[in-house]
Amino acid sequence: YVQSKETTIGINAQKTLFNDSLKTVLSLSENSVSRYYPLDYTKYFEGKTDKYSWVNTTKVLTANEITVGLERTFEVAESSIFRPHHAEIMSIFLQDHISFSPEFSVTAGGRVDDHNKYGSQMTYRIAAAYNFRKSGMLLRSSFGTGFKAPSLSDLYSNYGNPSLAPEESATWDMGIQKNFASYNSKVGVTWFRNDYKNLITKSGATGYIPYNTSIASTYGLEINSQIEPLENLQMNAIYTYTISNDDANKDLAQRPRNRAVISAAYKIQPAMQFGAEVSYIGSSYFDDSHRSKLGSYYIANINGSYNLSKKSQFYARIENLFNRQYEQFIGYNTPGIAGYAGVKVSF
Repeated sequence: YVQSKETTIGINAQKTLFNDSLKTVLSLSENSVSRYYPLDYTKYFEGKTDKYSWVNTTKVLTANEITVGLERTFEVAESSIFRPHHAEIMSIFLQDHISFSPEFSVTAGGRVDDHNKYGSQMTYRIAAAYNFRKSGMLLRSSFGTGFKAPSLSDLYSNYGNPSLAPEESATWDMGIQKNFASYNSKVGVTWFRNDYKNLITKSGATGYIPYNTSIASTYGLEINSQIEPLENLQMNAIYTYTISNDDANKDLAQRPRNRAVISAAYKIQPAMQFGAEVSYIGSSYFDDSHRSKLGSYYIANINGSYNLSKKSQFYARIENLFNRQYEQFIGYNTPGIAGYAGVKVSF
């Protein structure tokens, strides 16, 4: 069994300046994890991730919104079998959203990440949308690139691989959405594809040791819907079907083909809201050798919030409401029912 403790602290401050023409947001967060394995030779693992970001958004004329930001992520981890290691990423990003008309808009952005081990990487994304307002149809498409460095756990834990290279990806999607006047409802379908270089996956020997597969891809369809059957009640449903292939044209490990989420949010009164969500995760292969499978499972969560004042809000949530027992890694159960609560304050 595993004894674990996780703590997350976050502060978010925002301010509008120059007659609301500039919005600036400063965010600070810290996540710390401590795990104790009394029956495993790892014995203990401790990790902490600090993230700081500063994001500024302004409008140039009325149809051009520019966002520029800075971000720093610092991660440190150690265990009984490896000495402390750290990873630091300094990032800068820029995005421009242009509305050429009430129907047509384009968004383009770029990002540079400077990693202390893997150097600097530049990624970008461009997206376009056209709204046929009379018919209620919306067409959208996007293309972008990505970069993901291995985590310290992937590199240095007892199941780690210090030789891992960072992932690189290219993603694109095309979608259509139909809006209906009745019940403020809508239905959408999106086709997506992701192509990877050096995708980090698990080896066939144990299913735990990560390695890079030279090329891989995922593609599929996502169907989403929204409806408001009653006043102050909104319901959503999403279903995703994903096909994945590695460099041997086999299903990727731990990539279920079927996922679904059904959620509802009800505003009991102007200051109080309650929500519930049920997620289904389909079965998948545990490792790339396909020797064993992870079973499908359901998870139910609930949440609520209450506005204490115009600038403060109390919130709470319960995850895994029915204390379902399931595995994301064979031999390691995931946490059971868990509760969280906090207060958000704006200045």
